[in-house]
Amino acid sequence: MAEKITGYILIFIGIVIIAIAGFRILSIFKGNTQPINVISETTFSVNNPANGQNPLGSISILETLGLPRSNVYYVFNLLFELLFMGFLVKLGAHVASIGTSMVRPVYVNYKVKDKPDKPNPQ
Repeated sequence: MAEKITGYILIFIGIVIIAIAGFRILSIFKGNTQPINVISETTFSVNNPANGQNPLGSISILETLGLPRSNVYYVFNLLFELLFMGFLVKLGAHVASIGTSMVRPVYVNYKVKDKPDKPNPQ
């Protein structure tokens, strides 16, 4: 009986983990919250402090495409958030799967067929 209680608790925990990850992604896509700030403008320094120019060349790819740096950082942070929440959903599914395997009954059939004593000669 303790296995079933533990199984139901694991199912509940797995569903809660999946729901939290889903609501977090939903709130990010609605614009209520921001994704986790893993990469920001202060994380990487593009300008060379010695002469104040771009060390990779005079024109960057972002300037060529006309994208501001803040949008690129936001996209990377959003992708990181999606990957992390996908990991949490997978974790919640595995926890719930373990719970369901503990809840369902296990039936074992011990029928053994009798072997003939001697093979039939033909």
